[in-house]
Amino acid sequence: MAVKTGANVWNESGFVALRGKRIGFIGNHTAVLADGTPTLAALSHSPGVTVAALFGPEHGAFGTIDDTVPDMVEPMTGLPINSLYGKHKKPTPEMLAGIDALVFEMQDIGARFYTYASTLGLCLEACVESNIPLIVLDRPNPITGRHCEGPIADSDRLSFTAYHTIPVRHGLTLGELARLYAAELHCGESVIVAPCDGLTRAMWFDETAIAWRNPSPAMKSLDAATLYPGVCLLEQTNFSVGRGTATPFELIGAPYVQSGPWLDALAALNLSGVSFAAESFRPTLRDYSGIQCHGVRITITDRQALNAVKLGIGLVTTLKTVAPEFESAGVLNLLANTKACSLIESGASVDEVTASWRGDLDTWETRRSTALIYE
Repeated sequence: MAVKTGANVWNESGFVALRGKRIGFIGNHTAVLADGTPTLAALSHSPGVTVAALFGPEHGAFGTIDDTVPDMVEPMTGLPINSLYGKHKKPTPEMLAGIDALVFEMQDIGARFYTYASTLGLCLEACVESNIPLIVLDRPNPITGRHCEGPIADSDRLSFTAYHTIPVRHGLTLGELARLYAAELHCGESVIVAPCDGLTRAMWFDETAIAWRNPSPAMKSLDAATLYPGVCLLEQTNFSVGRGTATPFELIGAPYVQSGPWLDALAALNLSGVSFAAESFRPTLRDYSGIQCHGVRITITDRQALNAVKLGIGLVTTLKTVAPEFESAGVLNLLANTKACSLIESGASVDEVTASWRGDLDTWETRRSTALIYE
């Protein structure tokens, strides 16, 4: 049975819960119904529903911008789209003036540092301050709601890529994450979730029968999303994660890397669920654009067995051994956990690093249990 997103479920009722309300809508190109109709169009044509304000996240409302996002105009409604990835990352009281509810829908990928989760939290804060509800039209977590990986973000390391003290791979939908934020930030009355129908925790995105739309310019496949919680740890280092290639997060490297020794070091880790092959490439975006890079192609062989964050730690620790030019300091910005990063810098093994957060993940399972919607 195909999964119905929260937007599809509410659309079948004509968005009756929103009738008589002036709403703000924060979404992007992934906010579509099963037949391809943009959710914004469905809302705009629903009797009694007035779309009065629009907001766009990182990459913009159309998912094409890989830089600071300007304010723009939405062509169908003629409404201005307030950027939440420019001067403001949180709706201001002025932006929400005269709004009865803020409706949120976009496709997340299930990693803490994918910024749609941070925009969600900041929108919740804004709704609390303006005394209006945040309504989340839920969508699946494409890399399942079963797997949780990585350390909890330190409370003193929170940022736009680590909004809350959650693990790297959190195992929640955005609707569930909103419920967790609301409970732990003591604003539970402010969140309403329109749940998906037919979704179970074990489902991968390709098991939902929902069409894949790249959630951001470099998130080109489910494989990329599956690898992202680990490979992205290299994003803020002097290394290319394959942006500007056909397969970002699957093809990675740098000009200073020797593929052979790195391949040998990775093979010695015996990581489950992936294989590696030497490959050179020229990215066309960001780091080393137009420059020949040497590295590896990562192929997922068993996505259930793969621990993506452990993979990421393996990539970092082996690079520190085989590539003296590799600068690992930026890993802390995304891992957001001082203990784990200190272990990496001290030369600890992959198993020692990943063991450091095992107890935190046990605690996380208890914390998140009250926010769960799907079985």
